[in-house]
Amino acid sequence: MRYMSFVSVLLLGGLLLTGSSAHAVERAATLKEMKGEVAVLRDQVAIPVTEGMTLFPQDVIRTARNAKVGVCFVDGSRMSLGPNSELTVVDYVFVPGENKTAFDVFLRQGTSVYSSGQISKMAPETIRIATPQMVLGARNSKLLLKVD
Repeated sequence: MRYMSFVSVLLLGGLLLTGSSAHAVERAATLKEMKGEVAVLRDQVAIPVTEGMTLFPQDVIRTARNAKVGVCFVDGSRMSLGPNSELTVVDYVFVPGENKTAFDVFLRQGTSVYSSGQISKMAPETIRIATPQMVLGARNSKLLLKVD
């Protein structure tokens, strides 16, 4: 019986340490200024959305026909999404003390305005904004994107 308890503790500990939860990684952004129906998918599951909620790498943000939302990243970068938009936070890292940065998003459809933050000043080569048609690098700039 003691052997089974020991094995159970080891298995449970292993699951907790190796779980694929997005919460195990650093936060990427916060949702701001929501209007209309906005959805967030985490691990392919829709989660309840509230203004001020935290986003993590791999989260997908979708806006409905009459919706819009602002996304404020940890480094101060901002993206606003218009109606019928979908944005995936592919990868995001901002640890300035260790010079670790990554800003990689995918705008599958819709409209977005991007305004650069601290990552563009520290390591502009790590910024990647992809659409189905192209990949952009943004260097200390503002961009208006429309994907049909």
